[in-house]
Amino acid sequence: MPVIEATDHVRHVAAGHHLARALHVVAELGVADLVGAEGTPIDVVALGVGADQDALRRVLRLLATEEIFELDGPTARHTAASRLLRSDHPASLRSYVLRVGGSRLECVVRRPRA
Repeated sequence: MPVIEATDHVRHVAAGHHLARALHVVAELGVADLVGAEGTPIDVVALGVGADQDALRRVLRLLATEEIFELDGPTARHTAASRLLRSDHPASLRSYVLRVGGSRLECVVRRPRA
C-alpha cells in the first residue's frame, strides 16, 4: 500500500473511534427515547438527558453525517437508523451499542503492571 493510501487509511480508522463513541454516548444517555415522531428541539432533549446543549448538538451533527439522526435547524429528527437506538423499538440495538461501545478492550490488551 502506498504511503498516501496508508496515511488516509489510518486517519479513517482513527476517526471512526469518534463516531463509535458518539453513538455510544447517545445510547447511554437515552437520546433516541426523547426524540419524538415529529422531532424534538435539541435543547429539550439535552435538558431531558442532563447533557450540555451545544455538546449534544455537535455529537448529533456528527451522527447525522452518517444518517443516524437528522438535524433540522434546532430540531433533532429520527432516521431509520436512529430509531434503532430507542429502547422501545422491537429491533432495538441500544443494548448492543452499549455493550460494544463500553468495551474494555484496552484492559484486555494491556499487561498488568507489577
